[in-house]
Amino acid sequence: MLKTGKLENIKHEMKRLKINILGISETRWPEDNDFWSDEFRVIKSSIANGQGGAAIILDQTMAHTAY
Repeated sequence: MLKTGKLENIKHEMKRLKINILGISETRWPEDNDFWSDEFRVIKSSIANGQGGAAIILDQTMAHTAY
């Protein structure tokens, strides 16, 4: 997930396949975070050295019902 465009590819495939919630492991993102990317909410966690980590990506419908 560190390479440029990976998140964009995932969002495109989620739209194409009509996936509402997607879990990803081994994201390798450096810090915990919760952010919006276009109409997708990304909730991610990592471990101290930047290895591993996981994320959940929710489409707009699921993200708003999660509150």
